[in-house]
Amino acid sequence: LNSKETYRVLQGGGWSLPSNTDDISLMLYCTPTYEKKESIVADVETLCGINIPLPHDTVDMISCSIFVEKWARQTMEELGQKVIYSSLEKPLPPLLLAMEEKGMLIAPEYLAEMEKDLEKKLAYLRDELRSIAGDKNFNPDSPKQVASILFEKLRLDKGKAKKIKTGLSTNVRTLESLSHVHLFPALLLEYREIAKLLTTYVRVLPAVADQRGRVHTHFNQTVT
Repeated sequence: LNSKETYRVLQGGGWSLPSNTDDISLMLYCTPTYEKKESIVADVETLCGINIPLPHDTVDMISCSIFVEKWARQTMEELGQKVIYSSLEKPLPPLLLAMEEKGMLIAPEYLAEMEKDLEKKLAYLRDELRSIAGDKNFNPDSPKQVASILFEKLRLDKGKAKKIKTGLSTNVRTLESLSHVHLFPALLLEYREIAKLLTTYVRVLPAVADQRGRVHTHFNQTVT
């Protein structure tokens, strides 16, 4: 069903797929009316209107794939999506696989310097937020404490915040709407952006790189 993963398996054994090999997962992705099901058997039952009175794990996957491919090909034709599939989506899997296998080169030394700079900025912002909050123990990473400062101490407009199970939301949309009237939410937005850069990329990428300094990711064509 997934030609990229099939290419990967065959490549490990020294084989390859013909260049004209179709990818059913991409064909389905090119049909806007398709909604992903829990299994290929469920796809057959839904798309083709066929009831399969057998446990799904005992059904021949190849036979099911034939039914689904036929439906996808016909639907793409009807919706005018065939060109997008054949000229754009279908040729990509081998290229994406090559990109995954090669990996992306990173610069550990540069990231180490960036980490130091961002940590200094984060410490500065943390001190500024604690100063405005009037609490040297204030934790800007705590949504509960942030909500308390915003809506109880600073008495900012609660109507800007969405109600959630734990109280009032302090998400990006809330902070952006409040940043026009007070410095605290503006500083908190900057603090969160820097913290996310550090924890998601700057500190993480060197740890997941291989011995050649390359990071290997996974590219998924069937998501938007």
